[in-house]
Amino acid sequence: MDLKIFRRFHIPRSAFISLVLLLTGVMLLAACDQIQLFTPISVPDQATETPALSSTAPAAHTPTPAASPTPENPPAPTLEVDPSALQGRTVRFWHSWSPPLQERLNALVETFNAENEWGIQVQAVYKDNLDEAVRSAENAGALDLASAEPFQVQSWRDARELADLNTYALDPNFGFSGEEQEDFYPVFWEQGLLSGGKERFSLPALPNGAVLYYNKSWAQELGFGQPPSTIDEFREQACAANRSLYSDEDPANDALGGYILTSDYSPLLGWIAAFGGSVAPDESGYDFNTPEVESAFTFLRELYDAGCAWVLDEGHTPEGSFAVRQGLFSAGSVTGVRYQQEALTREQNEDEWTVIPFPAAESGSPGISIFGPVVVLFSSTTEQETAGWLFIKWLLSPANHAQLVQAGGSLPVRATEMALLEGSMPAAWQEAARLAPLGQNEPHLASWETVRWAVFDAGTQLFRYYFTLPQVPALVELLDETAADIHEGIDE
Repeated sequence: MDLKIFRRFHIPRSAFISLVLLLTGVMLLAACDQIQLFTPISVPDQATETPALSSTAPAAHTPTPAASPTPENPPAPTLEVDPSALQGRTVRFWHSWSPPLQERLNALVETFNAENEWGIQVQAVYKDNLDEAVRSAENAGALDLASAEPFQVQSWRDARELADLNTYALDPNFGFSGEEQEDFYPVFWEQGLLSGGKERFSLPALPNGAVLYYNKSWAQELGFGQPPSTIDEFREQACAANRSLYSDEDPANDALGGYILTSDYSPLLGWIAAFGGSVAPDESGYDFNTPEVESAFTFLRELYDAGCAWVLDEGHTPEGSFAVRQGLFSAGSVTGVRYQQEALTREQNEDEWTVIPFPAAESGSPGISIFGPVVVLFSSTTEQETAGWLFIKWLLSPANHAQLVQAGGSLPVRATEMALLEGSMPAAWQEAARLAPLGQNEPHLASWETVRWAVFDAGTQLFRYYFTLPQVPALVELLDETAADIHEGIDE
């Protein structure tokens, strides 16, 4: 294993040892069965996806989102801020957004600075290593807002105190009205809540989602008129695609055609949710050793053993393989829609394709796994926090946030925002965006920064040639123990 990959994660020694123990445990599972040990793997860097999107016709069906929770009785004003105290204040906003999102944000900031009634001036500053910059003692008091992954901002709480955004979001004068609160998709409105909803550490900035790409044209040739909505239908279609390649004249593709497997933690969480599971049901830690996780892992391994799912060879990409009909299904992301379309265009493949949720088992429901940057407000004076909040609220208005979505391909956070984007984005993206109400958030615990790679490693072992189906319970138990050790080590 390449130990250098852990340097960017600030992993305590106890957590690092736990992650190594997971891999050691899997090796012992293999050794007990006299199976060859696995090849070392390295953890990929996650680059921010920022596609520029073109427009096509809108797709047909929109899931109806449930209303976001709002107080039965409007709260009394909690903020006593003299508007004159906001005049001319400077708000510093740090981020690590790459182009074209960076350019779009700068344009929005320029508009806000010129038009807001309080004369507030926002300074958007790009930080290559945002995590290090926020933690630096030299930067104490140097920033007001920041955008990063939820697990990152949770880890900042030991170095920087975060403001409770409920103080502002629910304020009758400065916050969102009841109608505006209901306009947010619940998965995003509830994303930053802590302590049973009593505190809010963040609001969504650039939400993304793990989804499935699906080749509609090929499926129709195989006799399937609709995408699968259950795991049984998914298995049927994946196996049919494999049989179609197995029976052609090219022996090199006999093992291909079904689901292009991935060990990435986000799709694995999507599958777990499809079986009714949640790996971090509360703020106390993780729960991987459940029937739902075991069932999801068993289902995927059974697909692999049946030849209906396969693992990419090194040097190949899921986008490229999906583009040449080597997979009927492939896991992808909402922001990755453009990259998949580019791959199809390069191959001159005019197949019709779309985005679907992870299909449901009897114990679950179709869904997608939500991740991506949020925005947080750092504690300061009431006046300074209010100035920062007013920019957050302005940025999350449907018309303004829609501009960020158009630049980066992330998900809309509000229903009215989705309505603004209809017809101006690619059809596959629109199908993906309509799945937002079905989303389940990834864990926002600080330890998820490390635990996610333990999930990645467990997924990698699940699809090794030497791994066997009876070993799934032991793998799940070992993952659960490793996640608990990492969480406890980082929480200390």
